[in-house]
Amino acid sequence: MEGLIPQLVFVLVLLLLFILSGMPVAIALGGTGIVGILVLKGPAYISDLGYIVWGTLFSWMLVAVIGFVFMGCLFSEFGVGKDLYDFFYRWLGRLPGGTVISSIFFCAFFGFICASAMAGISTIGRIAVPEMERLGVSRNLYLGAFAFGGTLSAIIPPSIWMIIYCTLSEASLGHVFFAGILPGFLLVFIASIYIIIRVKIHPELAPIPTTTFPMREKMSSLALVVPVIITFVVVLGGIYTGIFSAIEASAVGALIALIISLAYRRLNIPGLSGAGRSTTKIVVMIYILLIGAHLFSHLMFISGLNEFITKAFLGLAVSDFVRFLIIMAIITVMGCLMDVMPILLICIPIFLPIITGMGLSPVWFGIIMIIQSELCEVTPPVGLNLFILKGLSPPGTTLATIAKSSLPFVFICWAVFILLWFYPQIVLWLPSMMTGK
Repeated sequence: MEGLIPQLVFVLVLLLLFILSGMPVAIALGGTGIVGILVLKGPAYISDLGYIVWGTLFSWMLVAVIGFVFMGCLFSEFGVGKDLYDFFYRWLGRLPGGTVISSIFFCAFFGFICASAMAGISTIGRIAVPEMERLGVSRNLYLGAFAFGGTLSAIIPPSIWMIIYCTLSEASLGHVFFAGILPGFLLVFIASIYIIIRVKIHPELAPIPTTTFPMREKMSSLALVVPVIITFVVVLGGIYTGIFSAIEASAVGALIALIISLAYRRLNIPGLSGAGRSTTKIVVMIYILLIGAHLFSHLMFISGLNEFITKAFLGLAVSDFVRFLIIMAIITVMGCLMDVMPILLICIPIFLPIITGMGLSPVWFGIIMIIQSELCEVTPPVGLNLFILKGLSPPGTTLATIAKSSLPFVFICWAVFILLWFYPQIVLWLPSMMTGK
């Protein structure tokens, strides 16, 4: 196995050079795979790579990307974001820090509709930042909560990252979808408790709004979220009971979104065309990225590097918990330098064999991997959520202010990681109860 060390160094250096050169992630991963295979196997092997590209393009699991992305784009044209925020604001706004808690709940539920963390943080920023400033809520509180809340959009199903993880790991998509629900809302609950306690100690951080909403008005606000409720019940309920698969659910969700948008008369021809164009751009980007990732994974497989890295990790004279912490620390460092997609594409083929070698569930690791990867969105210098929020924040707001405000929520996520290690059933209980796959 020692003979593989030069190969490992070669692959990692080549990948690093491609990434640092400014190449798109897909080209960097695919280029590393192709060049590495040329060096190790010779030109005759290159013709076989067409099968990898073909297999990626015709993966049935990726059909779910098309349906769920189109569903999200339709609901974006529908304008469901403002409706969701108004609903949670009316019900939770009078709690200590309720204006901020409303935003976190919004992000979690918006994740179901949109499946995109970037869309979640952009939407909550446009809607809630002006409201926070009007009410006098401290930026040191709400900016960190918004940055954290944006990551929840990737954890609550259906999630594009979950589909990508399952494509690379061959885990059950339906199981991974339901595995994310309890950890996602556990994060929401713990973050909300933290905000309540902090505002109780320092009430000036988030003055309670003077506007009150009587129960009659709160109940009437349920009409605002009927489209979300209907879609949630039909799509996830159908998967859970086995009426249809997760892939079929993507088409059902897109159809429901189209019918609801037309029934509410919030969708016209330009809006439908815009949703179609947005879906096409996102799906093509994902397909190209996955082609590059599969080429890189194939290099790791045929070179024996996957087996080498797995044996090296499992051979460490430490406990499985320490191995887990080492993996998480590596991903954390990568998160300071990369976005979510390259972290997933690089880390899944490297670390998943180690996790399964430790006897842990790929479904469990999928949720850990997605939450951890999303943390890179709130860690400088590359954290995308920080840059999005800076663009939506009042003048004078710095990236350092947003990053510092996000730090308590990063600790909350790490606390949840530790909890999920010792109590994996938090992740695995709902999938174990499913009728469908």
